[in-house]
Amino acid sequence: MGQETKNKGPAPEKAPLHEEETGTREGTGRHEELLVRQLREQLHQALAREQEARGEIQQIMRMLSHDLRSPMSTISNFLGIILTRHGHALDEKSKEYIGYALEGIKKMGQLLTDAMYYAKIGSRGISRAEVDSNRVLERALLNLKSEMGKTKAEVSAQGLPKIKGDETLLVQVFQNLLSNSLKFIEGTPKILISAARLDNARRDYGSGENHAEWLFSFKDNGAGIRPEDKAGIFAPFAHPGSVRNGKGTGLGLAICRKIVELHGGRIWVESAPGEGSTFYFTIQG
Repeated sequence: MGQETKNKGPAPEKAPLHEEETGTREGTGRHEELLVRQLREQLHQALAREQEARGEIQQIMRMLSHDLRSPMSTISNFLGIILTRHGHALDEKSKEYIGYALEGIKKMGQLLTDAMYYAKIGSRGISRAEVDSNRVLERALLNLKSEMGKTKAEVSAQGLPKIKGDETLLVQVFQNLLSNSLKFIEGTPKILISAARLDNARRDYGSGENHAEWLFSFKDNGAGIRPEDKAGIFAPFAHPGSVRNGKGTGLGLAICRKIVELHGGRIWVESAPGEGSTFYFTIQG
């Protein structure tokens, strides 16, 4: 008797192609979602490390500032006592040397102040309120009242608009740019400040509003900057060869750049030896 053939039933149908494609897409989607989560986690970790490092830098700066200011004050006080009590017995050259030492101590103090300010910029965020740039200029000029009087500087402004930003930080930008011209111009500084509305507009996706962008310019009648010095002029502690005269701490323009970039703008300079300089920066309206 022959072996019976077992009835295995109908063969299972092959899944339609479109179902396979759907499964593949779902798998790809899950993979991409996992990658996005991993990237977000890595970004959060990187931001946390950056914040921690920034906090450590600020703490070190505070310690340095405190530990250095005390001996600097002591040296300055004793040099002053020497001049007061024994100045009559010193020749003019000795008095001049003491004057250089006192000026050096003063510059060190300003350097510490600027370095602390630079390290703290943006650590607590910035405000985005409406700011009248005419008021920003008024505050900057008031802060520079003494320097303005000594140099007999002439400052004029035109077309300054209302913008969105942090008024205190923007005052620092105006003040540093003005101070830069006052320091490096021989004779009477003449500075023209103006602003022009740019055609492009940026969309604030938080509020859904479009904000115009403004271009500010600070034009002076200084000696100008050599082409090879312009590239690094906004770097911290930059002292371009064409303007290296012992003035400034080398942080003024770096502070300007950091504040402008926090506002989503950019800053640059156009200049040539003997033709003065024009500093430009952009900011949203």
